[in-house]
Amino acid sequence: MPVPQGYQETDPLPASGAETFWTYVASEVGQTLILPDGRCDVIYHGRLQGDVIVDATPVLTGPATISFPVTYQPGDVWVGVRLQPWMALSVWGAGLAGARDQVLRGPAASAALPVLTPQNQPETIADLQTALEALENKLGRAGRGDLPENALSLIRVSGGQIAIHDLTAQLGLSERQLNRRFAVQVGLTPKLYASIIRFHRALRLIRDLGLSASEAAYEAGYSDQAHMIRSFRRFGGFSPAHIPTAMSLPGFSKLS
Repeated sequence: MPVPQGYQETDPLPASGAETFWTYVASEVGQTLILPDGRCDVIYHGRLQGDVIVDATPVLTGPATISFPVTYQPGDVWVGVRLQPWMALSVWGAGLAGARDQVLRGPAASAALPVLTPQNQPETIADLQTALEALENKLGRAGRGDLPENALSLIRVSGGQIAIHDLTAQLGLSERQLNRRFAVQVGLTPKLYASIIRFHRALRLIRDLGLSASEAAYEAGYSDQAHMIRSFRRFGGFSPAHIPTAMSLPGFSKLS
């Protein structure tokens, strides 16, 4: 997917609970469609004045399964960390069951994640990045729980096509055990997470590689083209024939 001008990512340390640290500084008026990735983000959003950010408001997102538009003005700035899917429990705790597609801002975000505090004094982008690195390090100490380390990677490597019974066989778990561990740690079912991965693969096949809708449906493992169209509408809000141009999910190609 194209990366918006003003967007930058920084790779985390190995074995980090972060997928990536990212910043976006808007230089124009616009809107982009954020696609779901099944992950949580912890973000500060404010206004850039010179070299400092004022009114940095904390934002906390739940595991994302639907797209949503974001509008911006020149000087708007976001500093965030996109977390590994298994970090959802560390972020939301007992509230994870109701966190799917939630976006909390300001006091609501701080109440849900008390270590995420408003930055009332002007801060630089580097200051906020340091604060998020410390936050991620603290949250990551909770670990993966009892979700097998390769459960997520097996789904990603398959492009979301691995059958659940094959996944449970490779992990040595029953389907009920896998569903429970996924729900507890990630906040989604493995089937839903796999469906998101498959949607992104099909989208890239059409948009980036130029495949037809029927070719992409076959390559991505959908039962037929109608099945793929339903997936596009569910996760993107659009059809394969009308893919928006102002749309991005930077970094996802690393994962699936």
